Amino acid sequence: MNHTAHRIVVRLDSLKPIDKTCTALAARIDTDRLEIFTWDTLMPGLKQTINLDLISGFIMYGIFDHCGLFSGYLNTFSDVDPGAQKEYGVLIAIGTNEGLVTVLRHEARY
Repeated sequence: MNHTAHRIVVRLDSLKPIDKTCTALAARIDTDRLEIFTWDTLMPGLKQTINLDLISGFIMYGIFDHCGLFSGYLNTFSDVDPGAQKEYGVLIAIGTNEGLVTVLRHEARY
């Protein structure tokens, strides 16, 4: 076990020079005793898993974005409904002028 390496990790700034780096390392080491592995050989599904996670994140963002839009539209239509008196009552309770609330209700209907 003296003077042996079990694992050497090379960290690169970019993914582009992986093939060149592997070729350069293979030229410098004894390939009969040591092997060179990339992430593609160690974990073949890693890139697909990362891409799938990224795509599912975009899908969830789209779903949440549409839920927000839908709730905004629903809120607007509920203000048009005459049964939404409580919401205007809250505006009056926090000190909004009743004339302004009347104008808001009128604008919400049209």
